[in-house]
Order: sequence, then C-alpha cells, then structure tokens
Amino acid sequence: MRKIFLLFIMVPLLTFGQQKESKLNKQLGIDATILGAGVFYEYPLSNKILSEISVGIGSSFVYAAPTVGFRLSTYRPYSRVALKWYYNREKRLKKGKSISLNVGNFIGIQNKIMYGYGNNPKHNDLAYMMNEIYWGSQAKLDGKLLLDYHFGLGYFLVNDRGFDGFFPTIGIKLKYIL
Repeated sequence: MRKIFLLFIMVPLLTFGQQKESKLNKQLGIDATILGAGVFYEYPLSNKILSEISVGIGSSFVYAAPTVGFRLSTYRPYSRVALKWYYNREKRLKKGKSISLNVGNFIGIQNKIMYGYGNNPKHNDLAYMMNEIYWGSQAKLDGKLLLDYHFGLGYFLVNDRGFDGFFPTIGIKLKYIL
C-alpha cells in the first residue's frame, strides 16, 4: 500500500519537473560575430517558439549592385527580429541532454535592417534589409556562453539602388547570457 501511495505522489512531481524544464527561458545577453556585436533579448511565445530581438553595430556586407561582399571599413547600427521554432526539445530531454539556456535545434525566420552603409555623403542614410529563413542550433559551450549558428536563404533589398535578390546565408555568433 505504501508503494502505491509513493507512486501516486512521485509520478506527478516528476512529470511537473519535466514540464517546467521543457519551457523556453527569457534571456538577456550580448553577442559577437566577426562582423560586429550587439545586445539581444529572447522571449518565449510558447514552449517551442522563441522571439529574439537584437540591436547592435556591425560591418556592412552589401555593396555596389549586383554583387554582395564584405565592407569591413564601415560599421553601422542594425536591428533584428527573429522567430525560432525549437522542434527537438522533447527528444533532447528523453536522451538526457540539457535544454537549459534555450539550447537545441530550430527553424527560424528573421528580418534584419542595417542602417546606412554608403561612404558617399549623398547616401549616408542608405539602408539594406534582409529577410531570411534558416535552420540552426544553439549550443552551450561553458557556463553562460553559447554558440548560435544557422544556414539559410536570405532575400536582400537595398533601397535607392534597385538591388535585390536571394542569397545563401550563414550566421555564427557567440552569446553570453547576463
């Protein structure tokens, strides 16, 4: 009788603990890439969908149509809004892997605006926008240090120059949770 009683008490407690662990977390932090640095805020919309808003300073990587390349000599402010769908959180839990700090694989979409990248004073307010769909992963490196990377397809649009098009995208950044 005592074993049955303990079973009825322990099963709900264990189940509750797993449900709490599977939730995405609100996180504020800083991130860095080889092209810039910023501040981000991750906010869960559900147990599997996460929104991420970030602002920062980065190097422009779009220049003179019709080519795309890096322009490391100019740094401009940017803003970015992303939605990520984490599709493998339950599978990670079943395998005994951690999902703390929002680690796991995701499919995402994002919009990034880089404000002004022209060296010509006439075009200082020139901006570009990129909409992107991608597959990615966020992995814990140590403590509160994360590696976030993704591969996808982006649509670039540069105003005042009539330049637009689809290009493959790669994103790699280190994140530190504050």
